[in-house]
Amino acid sequence: AVDAGDGRSLFCITPALTDMLGLKEESRRQLAPVEGTDGRCLNLTTADSRVQYSPDNQSLTVTLPQAWMEYQDPDWVPPARWDDGVSAALLDYNLMANRYMPHQGNTSDSYSLYGTAGINIGAWRLRSDYQYNRYDSGSGNVQSDFWLPQTYLFRPLPSLRSKLTLGQTYLSSAIFDSFRFAGITLASDERMLPSSLQGYAPQISGIANSNAQVTVSQNGRVLYQTRVSPGPFILPDLSQNISGNLDVSVRESDGTVHTWQVNTASVPFMARQGQVRYKVAAGRPLYGGRHNNNTVSPDFMMGEATWGAFNNTSLYGGVIASTGDYQALALGAAQNMGILGAISADVTRSQAQLPSAHTPRQTGYSYRINYTKTFDSTGSTLAFVGYRFSDR
Repeated sequence: AVDAGDGRSLFCITPALTDMLGLKEESRRQLAPVEGTDGRCLNLTTADSRVQYSPDNQSLTVTLPQAWMEYQDPDWVPPARWDDGVSAALLDYNLMANRYMPHQGNTSDSYSLYGTAGINIGAWRLRSDYQYNRYDSGSGNVQSDFWLPQTYLFRPLPSLRSKLTLGQTYLSSAIFDSFRFAGITLASDERMLPSSLQGYAPQISGIANSNAQVTVSQNGRVLYQTRVSPGPFILPDLSQNISGNLDVSVRESDGTVHTWQVNTASVPFMARQGQVRYKVAAGRPLYGGRHNNNTVSPDFMMGEATWGAFNNTSLYGGVIASTGDYQALALGAAQNMGILGAISADVTRSQAQLPSAHTPRQTGYSYRINYTKTFDSTGSTLAFVGYRFSDR
């Protein structure tokens, strides 16, 4: 115990013991440090939390608001417990064969083999897609070809919740057009998050006056239910598949019930509050059709990000630039408007110097709007997705 200086004593909760409680870092920084006989301690007694000691059964009870705690999911394994697996080689294949036997003429055969070959070493994964086709007309004309559409090396980066990829792959961008390229990509990977934190859904927050049960329902069907401690609480893990009007009820320990409604809708560019999705890439485009993996100038760099700035507002943007006098910049915002649905709007400015020396630099603007609205009464959804027009 620590002498509080006014005749009271405070329990000395050491930093090591505080780590075991699973507090958020911002919550832990709010705790006042005190000096105790066991060294530096933290005072867990605040307006929203309390520490109680029972001399009868020698037990210490710590009551903390749910909003202070780190997110936990019984169906999710944290990155610290992930395993890279064993080193191994793999071969995935699909084989199709066909024989054509007409009443007149030659019998012909065709074969198609495709799949993926790979090697796993530690956290690294080497993959190469392959395809082989063979056709025998039966009259001595045999055609065959074999090619590798793409070969790439990748590994997860759990500390960044990201994936690093090197080699031949596609630039899968949510903002810019996709194309094949050879280079390097670093992108966030939502699959490293619990399934209940993937995609977008609004956070539901409130204040419980006692140990309470919080229920989220829609049209009488319970979607989510949990128990919270007295004080502020946050429900960050609603499923991304939920949309429409949600009924929230808080049942206190004395039977008192508080209810309110939350309206939710989403468009592709939205992110949960505080979350960031990003992708950066650099390399050279690939050309030459499916049988060739030749690179072509110019070199390029691309970056894009989506940030859940507020509970119902997300900001996003991207930039792509090349050494061949082409640049594009995109900025946009997405808003969950509740009962009115969700909308996103962005503008892209691009400029390019065409090969002809007599052609001036070309500049153009592209505008895009996405809108979605769910009607609970009919169970239908109205959506305008990817509407775009341009000027130059």
